[in-house]
Amino acid sequence: MSAIERRTRTCNRDRNPSSVTTVKGSKQICIPLTAHQYAVIWHNPTAMRQLLDRLIAESVELFPPSIRHGYQLKGCLPESKKMPGIRLRQIRVRSGVYSLRPSFVMSYMTGTVDELESGMLLLSVNTPCWVVAQVCGRTDMFCIVS
Repeated sequence: MSAIERRTRTCNRDRNPSSVTTVKGSKQICIPLTAHQYAVIWHNPTAMRQLLDRLIAESVELFPPSIRHGYQLKGCLPESKKMPGIRLRQIRVRSGVYSLRPSFVMSYMTGTVDELESGMLLLSVNTPCWVVAQVCGRTDMFCIVS
């Protein structure tokens, strides 16, 4: 290729916008569980499937719409580096693979709900981050990220 020639991408201005499918939303599903239930059920595929079947029947809005066509348990992800002992599970549905997270764990695996409860309460009433960090024994950055 000479120095004057430049590679460019092709642009299809006549494409049909409906043919472009982008999946939006979280690929993580929060399953209502306590820490004790997690210890008993999470690593038992039969018990996990029974729990998921019950949750799908009771609260289908927690799951992607394609769950009505069935799902497949895919196993567990590696143990969290932020929270040792916690592993997310995965399920496969027609629309893709989703991670299952127990509800007692915060969404970014920053801690458990019990650990962060008082800090979140303080933040909800506009307490400065440095005060929350001092009260909870964390750094200022932790308060912003959580």
